[in-house]
Amino acid sequence: MVSSTGTHDPETGSFAAGPGLPADAAARRFVDAYFRNVNGAYPFVNQAKILENLETLGDLAQRLRDSQSTLLYLVMSIGCATLERASRVPRDTAKQFKVAYAEIIQECVCRDSIDSVQILMLLALYSLFDPAGALVYSIVGIAARQAITIGLTRRPADENTYPPAETELRHRLYWSIFALDRMMAVSQGLPVALPDNADVPFPGLTVEEFASGERITYARRLQTSRHVIQLRQLEGRILEQIHFRREAEIAELAPLDRRAMLSSLRATIEDWYSQGCLMSPLGGDNTTIHSS
Repeated sequence: MVSSTGTHDPETGSFAAGPGLPADAAARRFVDAYFRNVNGAYPFVNQAKILENLETLGDLAQRLRDSQSTLLYLVMSIGCATLERASRVPRDTAKQFKVAYAEIIQECVCRDSIDSVQILMLLALYSLFDPAGALVYSIVGIAARQAITIGLTRRPADENTYPPAETELRHRLYWSIFALDRMMAVSQGLPVALPDNADVPFPGLTVEEFASGERITYARRLQTSRHVIQLRQLEGRILEQIHFRREAEIAELAPLDRRAMLSSLRATIEDWYSQGCLMSPLGGDNTTIHSS
């Protein structure tokens, strides 16, 4: 579905890969950058599967693109963009990645699946780094509608519907969409796509992550994710209670009620900030989450 010179195959519905994929060492560096810089706030990509697909990177240019290779390509694109922003790679390095927004969106809209929603989310995140990209607000809105369609906003009636790892991935994907949707809505003063009424637990450790030697790292990343989610919930509350409230309702509020509402919001903001100060930094530079 994506390539540096991608072309669409109408018979298969896939996109043929063209030349220009990064070398193995560079590709691994881009993937590592993604999971170091982006995955903490949006932990909806299976890192083990991405690394597994990375091992077959040389085959990507010889075969038609499927959803897994598209996920890998977008992860590399975003990782490269984060390194370029931090001046860790030469300027314009990210230009080697050519993302076909229209084709990807069209195919994802036609396929209601976890993979499609993940791809839309990666596309939205990449668009944050791409001045010429599609509107993030619009892309995440499509992802939100698909999330509702495939049932990400509700627990399944049968707890054994999905394997535990897939269940956790669904939870993380929902909350990632929620967080990005809220961020874009608040920054642009627009309505949110997902209401804050879903029956979905916050992201948690999988059995494999808990048993891993990297358990502390995984736990800290999820702490970051939960902290970001709580911020987005708070921002949504501010939108609803202040910015999107009808003028007639605001006019009816007594001065005492207004002060009480603002005091409650301020106390919640200060509590959120204090909780973040207690969180252990992921890196070795002792940078707090508020500065990351």
